[in-house]
Amino acid sequence: MPRVQIVGRITYTGKGGVRREIDVTGQGWVDRQWGDFLTKSWEWSSLRFSNGVRVNLYNFANGYQVATYQKADGSTQWLESFLLRQNGYLRTPERGVWLSYGWSYEFPVQVEGSRHYTLEPFSKLNVFESPSNIFFEDPSRLINDDTGETVGVAVTESMDVRIMQNAPYAANQH
Repeated sequence: MPRVQIVGRITYTGKGGVRREIDVTGQGWVDRQWGDFLTKSWEWSSLRFSNGVRVNLYNFANGYQVATYQKADGSTQWLESFLLRQNGYLRTPERGVWLSYGWSYEFPVQVEGSRHYTLEPFSKLNVFESPSNIFFEDPSRLINDDTGETVGVAVTESMDVRIMQNAPYAANQH
């Protein structure tokens, strides 16, 4: 369910240990895992263009890919493939696992005037490490490679490059 209205409150500890609360509103989405592909490891990105367009991309460890291009008018186009290039990697602080970090996409069709976009994450700090799963999830600047302009934001999740096979020279690194 795309474009779900979100209303809530975030509580966090700010600088100097001061507890803070802020009210937030915005848009979110609800999705579900489905299909006959391996769902224990994946990378996904949700591209949020400033004009309201959304592109959700899913890249699974077995090579299966799917994307939805939701236009500003609400119509949806499915993209059965796309090129994903990992532009960098980061190593997790606790377990030393390598995750992809920074991505470029090439679409088979024009998406908002271009087929080429790059995501530059804001931070390397949003790493989750537990005994059963390790991943990175963070917002990024969404950049139109043809113009160099920032055209929105994206949220991306990446997982262990050994499982995803997207380390340099691996099967799923493009």
